[in-house]
Amino acid sequence: MTLMGLLLFLPFLAGCGSGKKAIAQAHPPLIENLDFQVNSDDVEVDFGITDPTEGTWIANLFFSEDLGENWIPISVPSLADPELVLSPPFLPVKTLWYFRSDLSTIPQADVLLEIRISNEEGEVVTSVRSNILVIGESEAPVFMSLDVPSGPVGG
Repeated sequence: MTLMGLLLFLPFLAGCGSGKKAIAQAHPPLIENLDFQVNSDDVEVDFGITDPTEGTWIANLFFSEDLGENWIPISVPSLADPELVLSPPFLPVKTLWYFRSDLSTIPQADVLLEIRISNEEGEVVTSVRSNILVIGESEAPVFMSLDVPSGPVGG
């Protein structure tokens, strides 16, 4: 009888029992193959996701001009797809960010991009950030000559 009692008590020790179903922990999708290609007027954003649960997810892009202190959602006119709905079968994602209307420091900017993946309720479940992206000219302009005006106005 003691052995039978132990066998009945074993499911409680394992975390299951009294007819209740075990609840599996949901794992967020994994962002893979992240790539950013900076062009003269846009940034190509490429990535893929892996999700063994095959759920539906929403990707949003954010940028920061102050190395991550403040994050701003990429505006609708400057992004080819403002909200990317990701559902099985998961194909590689490729979108363009036309940055000129978003950035305040053009013609040169050092920015970070962040991809945030949310569930259907809007809760962010995972995110990934880029390294610093240099947009525009990375060097100061070079002046070949400087003319000083002469006469009563110029000196």
